Amino acid sequence: MSIYPKKSYDYCANLFISMPKTSFVNRLDIYLFYILFALILLYKVQLLSPLMVAVFKIRYVLYIYLYLRIAIFYKWELNTKKLLVLIFLYFTIFIAIHTYFLYGKDVAIAGLTRFINVALLAPLASVLFENLKQFQKFINLWLFVIVIGGLTLIYQLLGGDLSWLVESYIASRGILLRFNTLLGGPNTGGMASAITYIIALLIIRPLAVKIVLLTVALILLIFSLSKAAIAGWIIATAIIVCLKVGKRSNIFKINRTKFQKMTTIMIVTLLFIFCITTYSSPIREYIVKYATIALLAFTGGDTGDPTSQSVLEDLSMRMISMTQKGISLAMEQSSFYPLNFLVGSSFGIAGSAAFQLKADVILPHNTFSEIYLVGGILLLFIFGLILVKTWSRLWLLNKVNDYYKALLIVFLTIVAYMPSYPIIYEPILGSLFWLIVGLVANSNFSLKKHSLNGVSISNGVDRQKLINENPDY
Repeated sequence: MSIYPKKSYDYCANLFISMPKTSFVNRLDIYLFYILFALILLYKVQLLSPLMVAVFKIRYVLYIYLYLRIAIFYKWELNTKKLLVLIFLYFTIFIAIHTYFLYGKDVAIAGLTRFINVALLAPLASVLFENLKQFQKFINLWLFVIVIGGLTLIYQLLGGDLSWLVESYIASRGILLRFNTLLGGPNTGGMASAITYIIALLIIRPLAVKIVLLTVALILLIFSLSKAAIAGWIIATAIIVCLKVGKRSNIFKINRTKFQKMTTIMIVTLLFIFCITTYSSPIREYIVKYATIALLAFTGGDTGDPTSQSVLEDLSMRMISMTQKGISLAMEQSSFYPLNFLVGSSFGIAGSAAFQLKADVILPHNTFSEIYLVGGILLLFIFGLILVKTWSRLWLLNKVNDYYKALLIVFLTIVAYMPSYPIIYEPILGSLFWLIVGLVANSNFSLKKHSLNGVSISNGVDRQKLINENPDY
């Protein structure tokens, strides 16, 4: 079943009319890009056998091939957004050289490949995508992997053994176990659930597909026992109300039809889950236990774990305490810290790659803190500009069509996760983040291109005025 609507007045249908046909060579490159994206998302499959590790190294070949293709055979303009992403990537090479002189080649190579593994998707997306139909196929693949990840969680909840996937991972919250899945750790699955919720609610059309995705999202939310996941759902819902449901003149003036549709979908999904759980009292009690512990952990209630913190305490620890600890560690290992303040303390001071190779390494669990520690205020400033430019472009494009409104909400929710997790190199959320960054840096998705391609702009928006006021977009 296609996720695309059949009615011509629907916003997704409007996006795909009058799109230029792509060449065979471009379709081949997109197909290889698709395979690369799949290999990144399914990185956990490498744990099956040493042979799979060798197979997954194909992604390096694909990266080299696709970069050579866009460098030699594609005509593309270097706009500000592309330039910022390229500067960010070039700066990481400088950091790797810095790391090499301080800690040797092993730490330098491991740190660099870990740090830019998914960021390299952005320049490819900024050139290869020619229309949103191509981009949507990548979204579909991402959703498919989320569903498979949810099934691996359900399988373990029912007593199944996935020791090859879980390895020696054991974690708990309160008295309940937290499960590793195909998506990674519990927090990854939990945070991905909020993004799945946004996409299912605002982009996917068939009701059956919506229900499946929302059910998987709720399962990942509840059984991840993740405070960040609950926060993500709250943030996503608040942004949806402000941007999707509310009017610009009064964000609390709700469009009744849209509200009824979203409410109906959520009720049907909850009824679907209720019908399943009522057949077995133990399953229902299991869900209630997990949901209760998750909410207690979020609010700082008694979960049975004396070390448990509320979401605000945890966020404060990651943003302030861990950052201070990282700076103290960097100062201890620096002969002249003012220089490190500017250009960072290298990949040898922070991050999971260095953590596996040397002592005296901090895991900040904070994207912004880690960027500062490895690349200094300069890299943090460049990354901040990428965020601002991406947000500003999406903000304008969301006036063009509701599809971009959904992408804007996804982008803002992922950014909201950054103070609590190293999103930029995490394969599941990080790949989607950099894919969106690349999309909005792509000249094929400017306001002028949408106007020329005959894509309708939302009602109440003066098309030409919007273009004239924002010539660079």
